[in-house]
Amino acid sequence: MSEILRMQKISKSFPGVQALKNVNFTLESGHIHALVGENGAGKSTLVKIISGVYEADSGDIFLEGKKIKFKDANDAVSAGISTVHQDLIVFPDLSVLENLFIDNYSVPSTGFIKWKNLKKIAVEAMEEFSISLPLEQEARNLSAPMRKLLQILRALLKKPKILILDEPTAALTMDEAKMLFTNLRRLKNKGIGIIYISHLLEEIFQLADEVTVLRNGEEIITDEVSNLKLSDIVKAMIGRELQSYYPRRKSKIGQTVVSVTNLSSGILKNIDIEVKKGEILGIAGILGSGRTTLAKTLFGITPLQKGEIFLNGNRLNIKSPVDAINAGIVYIPEDRQRQGLILQENVRFNISLPNLKLTMTKHGFIDKIKEESIAEKAIHDFGIEPPFPDFQCLHLSGGNQQKTVLSKWTLRNADVIIMDEPTQGIDVGTKNHIYIFMNEFASRGKAIIFISSDFNELINMCDRIIVLRKGVIVGELSKTDFSLEKVVALSTIEDVRVPNNKVSNIGSREYLERAKLK
Repeated sequence: MSEILRMQKISKSFPGVQALKNVNFTLESGHIHALVGENGAGKSTLVKIISGVYEADSGDIFLEGKKIKFKDANDAVSAGISTVHQDLIVFPDLSVLENLFIDNYSVPSTGFIKWKNLKKIAVEAMEEFSISLPLEQEARNLSAPMRKLLQILRALLKKPKILILDEPTAALTMDEAKMLFTNLRRLKNKGIGIIYISHLLEEIFQLADEVTVLRNGEEIITDEVSNLKLSDIVKAMIGRELQSYYPRRKSKIGQTVVSVTNLSSGILKNIDIEVKKGEILGIAGILGSGRTTLAKTLFGITPLQKGEIFLNGNRLNIKSPVDAINAGIVYIPEDRQRQGLILQENVRFNISLPNLKLTMTKHGFIDKIKEESIAEKAIHDFGIEPPFPDFQCLHLSGGNQQKTVLSKWTLRNADVIIMDEPTQGIDVGTKNHIYIFMNEFASRGKAIIFISSDFNELINMCDRIIVLRKGVIVGELSKTDFSLEKVVALSTIEDVRVPNNKVSNIGSREYLERAKLK
C-alpha cells in the first residue's frame, strides 16, 4: 500500500478557540484510519480542512505525494475526496434522486439533464452497495437513517480516492451498520483510503487498521489498532483513566409518576406504561418500533388518538409541548440540531428561551443580568465548552450542543424527562457526563424515560426496559432479567413476544433458539 494523504503540522484557530495545533496525519491507500477524540477535540475541523471547507492557518497537505491547497470543497471533490459529514446535509424540497446528483452531474450539449440515465446509475449503485432509497420521494419525508444512507450513497457515486465518514452509523440500525461495514471493507480492498470517525470505539476495533487520537486540538497518539487496547484509546481521549464508564447508583424506586393507559398514536397501539419516582425506564426497539412516536406523544408533538396520560394521579390533557412542559414533562429530542436548539443563536439565548418566566421582569422585559447569570451557571454545571454565553450554538461540538439542550431543561424542575438518543454522536467523556446527570436526576425522586439504540447502554443504565416492535409492547424486562440476547430477540424477531412481564421464565438460550440467532 502507498501513502495517499499526508498532513504536516496543521493548525487552525477560531475566535477564542485553538481548534488544531501542529497536527500530523497520514492515510494509506487501501487502509481504514480511525480518527477519534472527545467532542471539541478537533476531528471535524481536521476533516473540513481535508475536504476543502476550511483552510488551515499553517501546515502542509500532500495528496499522492503532491503538495496541494484546496480553494473550496468542490476543489477537494475534484481531487477525489468525498465526505459524509456528521450533520445530515440534504435538500428537503428536492427528490432523493436529485439529492444524489446535486453536485455530481454533467449537462449534455442539449442543455437538459438526462434523469433516466442518472436513475439507472443510482439503481445500479444501490444494488452494488445494498442500499435501498425511494428515488422519487422528496427528501423531507426521509427518516434520519434514510437521510444518512442518502449521504453515504451520494459520496460513493463520486468514486472517491479518499472517503471520509464522520459518525456514519449514528442513525443506522444494526443491520444497516453491518452492511455499511461490509461495503467499507470492499472499498478498502479496491485501494480506497478511508478516514473513519466514530464515538463507538468498538467499531474502531472491528474496522480500522490505524487510529489517531486527538485531544484539545493536538495529536496524542497514532498507532496500529492491533497494538492498542480500548483503555489505551479512552485514556488518550480524556487524559485519564475512566474508572466507571457506566456510573453506578442505588435505585430508590417510589410511587408511580407517569402512567399511560391504552395509548394509541400513529404506529402505537394500546400502550400501557408506568414510570415511577427515582426510576430510569428504558425503551428499546429498532427503526419503526414506535419509540420516538411514544416520546413525541407524551410531549404533545404527535396528537394522542386514544388513551389517557396521568401525572402524579392527575389526568393530563396534553395537546402541545407547552401543556407537557407546564405539567412537568420535558423532552430531549433525537435530533438536537433541528429540534433541540436554534443553532443561529447563542448559548445564552437557547438556555433562556424555555425559561422566560425566570428571566422576565414584571413589565415583560428580559432581565439581562439574570439571564446571563442563569446561562453562566448552566455552562459551569454542565461543563459546556467554550464557556462563553454569547458563543453561537452552530459552532459548538455535538457534545456541547447536547449539554446545552440538557442544561436548559434542568431549570424547569420537571418531574419527568424524556431522553431520545441523548448520547448519539457523543464522545465517551460526554456520555459519562450525561450518565452522571441521569443518575443524579433520578436520585432526586424524578423519573426518566430513556430511549436508545445502544442496548448495552440501556442494560447498564436502566431499572426496567420495555421493548417495542411495530408499535406494540412485546416484552418488559426487570433489572435481574437483563441480557443483550433478550433485548435483541424481542426487538427484532417476529415470533418472540413475552407479554405481562413473564420474561424471567425464559432464559437467554431459549431466546436465541427461538430467534434462530444461536
